[in-house]
Amino acid sequence: QKKRAEELISSIESRNPTPEPTNSDLIYGKWELLYSSTQLFRSSPFFMAGRAVCTTDDQAQQYDWFCDMHRKALSISNIGPVRQIVSPS
Repeated sequence: QKKRAEELISSIESRNPTPEPTNSDLIYGKWELLYSSTQLFRSSPFFMAGRAVCTTDDQAQQYDWFCDMHRKALSISNIGPVRQIVSPS
């Protein structure tokens, strides 16, 4: 099902009439994450920034280990709706 979801998302993205949508004013507003191909907590800016600073394979592996341990610690809880407000400032 994950592969099919990714195919459908790719199809929708390819039909977007807005060039560079992340640089458009249309991005501003309240958004709710409905699907993620990664673990939900890794979609947060905090975890994305953590991964972005890894400069070596060893650092990336250590970071992935940390994320796996974090996921296991959260396995007894549920993640509710994930929302974000995007604004120009």
